[in-house]
Amino acid sequence: MGKWIERVFERVAGKLFAVLLSATVICLPVTAAEIPEYKLKAAFLYNFASFTAWPEDSATFQLCIFGEDPFGSHLKQITSRKRKKHAIEARVVQTIKGLNGCQLVFIAPSASNRINQVQDSIAGKPVLTVADSSGALESGVMVNMETRKGRVYFEVNLRQARQHNLTMSSKLLRLAKRVVR
Repeated sequence: MGKWIERVFERVAGKLFAVLLSATVICLPVTAAEIPEYKLKAAFLYNFASFTAWPEDSATFQLCIFGEDPFGSHLKQITSRKRKKHAIEARVVQTIKGLNGCQLVFIAPSASNRINQVQDSIAGKPVLTVADSSGALESGVMVNMETRKGRVYFEVNLRQARQHNLTMSSKLLRLAKRVVR
C-alpha cells in the first residue's frame, strides 16, 4: 500500500510541477531585451494550447500561422514539445482554405486586416484564434498578445472561446490582463 501511495504522489507532484512551470513562463516579468519578443510569444502560444481544452483531441495538434511568420526558428521550441501526449505541428498558411484542420490559428500582424475572413472561415469550429494586433479582441479573436514597455501581456475573449466550444483553464484566465466574459 505504501508504494502505491508514493507512485500516486509522484504522479500528482509531477503534474503540479509541470503546470506551475508552464504558468511561470506566462507570468514571468520578462522584457523584450532579455528574451526576443517572438521567442517569448512562441512560449505563450504553447501555454495557450496547453491550458485550453478542445472537444476532441486528434493525433497531431495543428498550430497554424496565418500570414507572414514572425517567429522564425522560435517555433521549434513548440514543435519539439507535446500537447497532451500529441505531437505539435506548426505550419505557415497564406490562404483561408489552408486553415482547414488547424486547432490554433495565430493571425500574424501582416494579416491583421484579414481577421474577419479568418473568423468567417472558422465559424462554429473548435479553433482557438490568437493575434498580435491592437483591437483584435473586439474583432472576435479569442486571445490577443500585446507588448507594452518591453513586456508581453495577453487578454482573452472568453465569450468567443465558448462559442467555439473551447474551455480555457482558470489558471490561464487568472494571468490575463483582461478577460471579456
